[in-house]
Amino acid sequence: MADASKSLGYHPFQAPSSNASEVYTNFEGQTLGACEYCGHCERFGCEANAKASPNVCILPALLADSKFELRTHAQVKELVYDKAARKVTAVRYVDTRSGEEYEQPAGIVLLTSYVFGNVQHMLLAGIGEPYDHATGKGVVGKNYAYQFEAGANAFFEDKELNPYWGSAGMGTVIDDFNGESFDHGGLGFFGGGYIMGNTAGAPPIAGRTVPHGTPEWGSEWKRATVKWYYHAARFNTQGSVYANRDNYMDLDPTYKDALGRPLIRLTYNPPDNEFKMSAYLLQKLEGVIKAMNPTHYDMHPRPKTFTVVPYQSTHNTGGTMMGADPKGSVVNRYLQAWDAHNLFVQGASVFPQQHGYNPTGTVGALALIGIAGHQENNELGIVARCRKRERDAIHDRHADVGEEKIEASALTLQHVERFATVTGSLDVVTNHGQPARAHRAQCLFVFGDQNFGHQRDPA
Repeated sequence: MADASKSLGYHPFQAPSSNASEVYTNFEGQTLGACEYCGHCERFGCEANAKASPNVCILPALLADSKFELRTHAQVKELVYDKAARKVTAVRYVDTRSGEEYEQPAGIVLLTSYVFGNVQHMLLAGIGEPYDHATGKGVVGKNYAYQFEAGANAFFEDKELNPYWGSAGMGTVIDDFNGESFDHGGLGFFGGGYIMGNTAGAPPIAGRTVPHGTPEWGSEWKRATVKWYYHAARFNTQGSVYANRDNYMDLDPTYKDALGRPLIRLTYNPPDNEFKMSAYLLQKLEGVIKAMNPTHYDMHPRPKTFTVVPYQSTHNTGGTMMGADPKGSVVNRYLQAWDAHNLFVQGASVFPQQHGYNPTGTVGALALIGIAGHQENNELGIVARCRKRERDAIHDRHADVGEEKIEASALTLQHVERFATVTGSLDVVTNHGQPARAHRAQCLFVFGDQNFGHQRDPA
């Protein structure tokens, strides 16, 4: 793909990937193994510990810290919100083994329960004004966006591609049509995305790529999968999605989860802009594939009506977007909720739009900026490592505190800063090791009980 892209004047590069190519010990003292190119990388845990996952890079160091406590089997039920005081006073969670409910007081709460969990928790707690599709008023649940993907398969009868092994970093990418990297004049759309060919491995079922029109089962399918298994290559385009008033999240009026709470409901269908953008990317991808001289290829544009089947990506964004004005956003630049001064919302739910790249890198950067923000909670001023201009802005607001206290606060929160980028299946974390009902936590992390709800047709 790299040679074909260069022949067309594009600028290919190797796909970035957080896989260790050799044994590596990070600054936390955690050792990652070397990638074994096993071919089971993309959606699986790593037996060699070569993936830069939180369970390898961060959690062992945190668990060794006496100030840190990890509570498993804890499903967050709700945020306890004092509207008059504009703060979250506690978090209620359920022990999923016993069914017993606990209330954990906290001075500061970090909400990191993924896009859908973040929105659901804020709507259930009544923090911020819910978005009303009919009137356009409100902000919580607004600006839902996704990632617009469409791809292709190519078949090379004269090339053996060894699909059973590989790594996520073995892909080739071109960025010439991403974002504002190209002239949009006369194209009739905004946005863009990247084009990628990857050989990260072919799982036993999902890796059986066959030409379009092949039966999905039976003897003809068997013959086709034997013929093409070693000779098939997959390509993908991943494009931006802009916010639209018709795409949003709210609480479902009918369906509830196991705790009796309304499920989060998603109303989504991409507008015409995204289809035009995607068609343009597919046109460029087809040119690259033709330059590779395949025996056969199939293009796979996105269907006009969105469906959650088949899987496309987990790059969901929006619903608690950040901004400079509380009238049009849910959190400020430091990810601090406008309507709850001690609540910080982490993750891609704070995106006001969705760009063409995976959200994870931006989520990590925003986590650092969020921790760099300050929270005035009685005597505590929080400052962490950040860019100089962010730090100066915080220091100006706390000129009477003094640099010594600011530095001390930063050091106290080093582990919090590193851990704030983690999202996933964990539920409740505090940085004190005392019983849940017996103390006031300095900082409480709320992780995901991810009730994804169901899809509703925008019509």
